[in-house]
Amino acid sequence: MYAPDPTLGWRNRPGEYDYPAYEPDAPRIHATYLADGSRRTTPRELQADVRVAFVGASFTQGWGLSDGDTMAWKVQARWHDVRVVNYGTAGYGTYQSLGLLEEVLGAPDAPRVVLYGLEPMHEQRNVASAEWLRGLALGSRSGQAALPFVTLDAAGRLVEHQPTRYPAWPLRTLLASVAFAEDLFVRARAAERTAQATKVTLELIAAMDRLCAQHGARLVVVFLWSPPGARVAYRIHDFDSFRTFDGVRYQAFLEARRIPYVDCSHEITPDLVIPGDGHPNARLNDWWARCIVEKITIHRPEPRR
Repeated sequence: MYAPDPTLGWRNRPGEYDYPAYEPDAPRIHATYLADGSRRTTPRELQADVRVAFVGASFTQGWGLSDGDTMAWKVQARWHDVRVVNYGTAGYGTYQSLGLLEEVLGAPDAPRVVLYGLEPMHEQRNVASAEWLRGLALGSRSGQAALPFVTLDAAGRLVEHQPTRYPAWPLRTLLASVAFAEDLFVRARAAERTAQATKVTLELIAAMDRLCAQHGARLVVVFLWSPPGARVAYRIHDFDSFRTFDGVRYQAFLEARRIPYVDCSHEITPDLVIPGDGHPNARLNDWWARCIVEKITIHRPEPRR
């Protein structure tokens, strides 16, 4: 369902996909991606003056769910006078979402409102942490998924880097010592930039807000995380991000810069994940959709001052 991309690393591949669920007795999964890479959010084309775009990663995309069970689809079902477009892409960080958003906002039918689904894991992805590079290598069929990333210079400005990938040293599959040394090498190279993960992500959100303002759109950050101290049944390679993510710091940053946000935090408990996979299930996606609709009013928003 994904195509390599020289700038973003990968992107959604247009088409209809029908595949088995993660447990034998569960219904099959049907996912539809349109020509622009967005995921279908309504049974038929909807005409509306106001266009709202979702950007983010797998939580926003609705990984492991059929089209009608995703958060964006459920938001569209509640917002009848706007057109909801879902550009969520599994594995993306803030930096990749920003790059995709540059394309989306430059299109003739650009959105008036952008909803960015913020997940704790985005921090590690934005700086290409060793853990995330290894996770991509394990999850990629070719083992060579390339990840674009950013760091901060001495003045605190964002510095873009070419996509990088987890190395594949000779004999790594035969000798544990080679695989161990390879992992140490990657961790050592990524340590300094990984320490910048939170600051980098905050600056990327600020850049996303500026980009939206330049195109006459409004950014709203949607928190899709589990509150501090809550149980987290979701499991993936960068699972530790949930324990280290400082949501209070993000709220203070957004408030200081007057960037709108809504807090849709919710415990990710075993009954709210897809059995056999671990991503948020339809029930949690419905809760997120109701949270967004209750907290955000969208109807021909006024131009930003």
